[in-house]
Amino acid sequence: MTRLEGRVFVLAHALNSDAAPADRAQSYAYTHNSADPASSGVTLTIGQESRATVIFDGGDLLGDLVERATTAADDVRTRLATEDRAALFGVTDPLLALEFGARGIEMDFVTGYFRDGHDKNATIAGLNAVPFTRDSTATFQIDDRVVRNFDTGTPRLLPGQGLVVEPPATNLVRYSAEFGNAVWDRIATGTGVLPVVQSNVATAPDGSMTADRISLGLGTGSTLSDRSQLQQDVQTVPGQAFWGSLFVKGEVGEKILLRHVGGSGYMVHAFNGEWQRIGRRETALGATAQVEIALRGGAGSSAATTFLAWGAQLERGTVPTSYVPTAATTATRQQDTLLLTGLALGEMTIVIDVALIGGGTGTMPGRRVAFTAFADTGAIENVTVVNDDIGGIGAVIQSGGDIRGVTRLDQVMGEGETQRIALRLSPDDTRLMRNGVPGLWLWDVRTPAVLTRIMVGGSPLSTLARLGGIVKRIVVLPFALPDSALSVLTGGPPYPAGEITWQRIIKHAAFSDRDSARTFSLGGKQYIANGYRINGVYPKDIWSSDDGINYSLVNANPGYEVYSHMAVLGTTIYAFRTKMYESDDGGLTWTEILGTLPWGILSGDAPVIVHRGKLLAFHSTGNVPVEANEGVWEYDPTANSWNRIYVAEWGSRDIPAVAEFKGDLYIYGGQRKVSNVPPENNYPGLTTLGDMWKSTDGGVSWEQVSAALPMLPRPWPVMIEHDGRFYLMGGFNPRSMAPRNFNDTWVSDDGVAWTLLPAAQPYLSRHAATGYVFNGELYMVAGNANSEALPLETLNDIWHFRKLQVAQS
Repeated sequence: MTRLEGRVFVLAHALNSDAAPADRAQSYAYTHNSADPASSGVTLTIGQESRATVIFDGGDLLGDLVERATTAADDVRTRLATEDRAALFGVTDPLLALEFGARGIEMDFVTGYFRDGHDKNATIAGLNAVPFTRDSTATFQIDDRVVRNFDTGTPRLLPGQGLVVEPPATNLVRYSAEFGNAVWDRIATGTGVLPVVQSNVATAPDGSMTADRISLGLGTGSTLSDRSQLQQDVQTVPGQAFWGSLFVKGEVGEKILLRHVGGSGYMVHAFNGEWQRIGRRETALGATAQVEIALRGGAGSSAATTFLAWGAQLERGTVPTSYVPTAATTATRQQDTLLLTGLALGEMTIVIDVALIGGGTGTMPGRRVAFTAFADTGAIENVTVVNDDIGGIGAVIQSGGDIRGVTRLDQVMGEGETQRIALRLSPDDTRLMRNGVPGLWLWDVRTPAVLTRIMVGGSPLSTLARLGGIVKRIVVLPFALPDSALSVLTGGPPYPAGEITWQRIIKHAAFSDRDSARTFSLGGKQYIANGYRINGVYPKDIWSSDDGINYSLVNANPGYEVYSHMAVLGTTIYAFRTKMYESDDGGLTWTEILGTLPWGILSGDAPVIVHRGKLLAFHSTGNVPVEANEGVWEYDPTANSWNRIYVAEWGSRDIPAVAEFKGDLYIYGGQRKVSNVPPENNYPGLTTLGDMWKSTDGGVSWEQVSAALPMLPRPWPVMIEHDGRFYLMGGFNPRSMAPRNFNDTWVSDDGVAWTLLPAAQPYLSRHAATGYVFNGELYMVAGNANSEALPLETLNDIWHFRKLQVAQS
């Protein structure tokens, strides 16, 4: 029996209660006889004066408890170590570090660090929630001279490189390393010599003694009719691309020929004295073809050569994949699948480093999936990050069975380049970043509520291609990282790398989504009215706000025309397009005051502004030549009439932007209805302008102050004065099919020289947004975000502009 005694401090409410009764003594007796079989025979007594007595009635109990205590201590150290790793990903908040330690996933295939929560193991197989499968053997070419073999289901982990993840591929060549087999026909024509094959005479790239020696010769001839070749008949698909390849080693400078399904022309290969994998892409002409290894007169080959050969392969696709050995029949290497399970996350950050090594298959040739996060089967809820055919990258979000979001990043990266990709999934702030460059959402999205699995290098949907790449690491953080961390983790600069930031303070305002919304101030309130929605819907309503953020309905169907312009003189609100109306009660009731207007129909995108107490309308059509009634019109409320004060000598332009800055008027850009050279992608019949004009006399006269501002020309930007500076933001990109909109912020102190402001967080890209200043704060509201999947996607969000106190590096 072992007896331990000592003092222990016991809180008055610590035992057998959730809270201390008011009359409980500060010390009391308590005895516990454990029923736990592992510690039976242990008695703990806490008595008066806070003295504790522990009696071990058994010789091995003390050692058992010490061992259990040591195990518990090791577990604590493990947990602390995993939490400490959060700092590697820019996580310094102790609660988030705790969460990352408990629920985060790290798989570093280069260093061999694998962790699922607190479960750390030396191999992938040791992590229960991270199964890897491949239902076949596989190989991989480490370099030109070395090929490694991998058993069924064994991950292809390459030391210092990463995990190979490839799509399935079938080698259509039979007896791919047995060139003496009867399936390989020996052909000799003209003076050509019948090929000679010696089997298994040398060490192959995989280390086995399976390389064959092949001797070919043309004899005395040198014409196209003189041939010496090995060939094999293969089954193909007409019109489809195939890649044929072969491992060879021969004398330096000697040359052989290779061709397969194309049936014409040869690849000429010169040996370098080492093992090399040679091959090329061809398009099948018919349902059958021949793989040919040859010498031929007049085709560029040597007259005679003896070389080693191994590992012939013909596969469907545009690039080679790893070698698939065959015997009497064709053989298929099954896909590599790495699946992270057991997740239940609606918000997360996924980081993956990958290098492309081969092409994809399926309905999207050439596209490679980096990963897919999904729920259940993935058919309804999924997020897929995929490389495109030209080296760009994008993400597609599907929720509720519908495509909900697409992002694009056109930065091109080629085969073998490491792509450091991070995707933040958050209901209100999703972001894709690669190698420090942020992707641009083409429209805002609703993300899946909960995602339970991540497939690395593939998708559960059969229509998407497999990766064909080497995965270096993948990290899952169970929370959304900020842009700063995303940038650093993908090799970019720390954020905020800028002077400003935009914060979305409302994702869906009370008013409906729209672009070209009208705005004005009256009686200490900001108003939003009218606009355009998708499918030719024109909302005609009036909303007001006391804080510039939260809006309430004023009038659901005011008595004026749809798409009317709005402006305020004094306490009167005016609405006009082909007719003119006024309201003196804040927009509740309306009276028609003009049945016609001198310009006929005022374009829905024509600028309207109140400047120096006068209401001005800029009538412009973009037609060439300029129409007779175009220019600046001023409204006289006393006479209730419009008078033109300036003829449009600035030339034809539609959709210009007009704003007041430091007491003067400025007009920027627009579009002219003549084709640009070269034609613009989105509007080939138009020319987008980027010039700036200024008026110092209220719009009566104008001078051009810049023929071309430094930003790309754009229609539908927001141009506004704020805090003594001139800002130009957003707009439509006429030269790019994707992304179609801008999300930049430009600033000027004189209206002529403009500077791009780096934004720690930009607003969602858009055109035809509405900008206003309320209570000294700048806001951007609504607009049109366009998307490739759902054109003309209009918004009803509200973004707040903020200068950063200190621009961080």
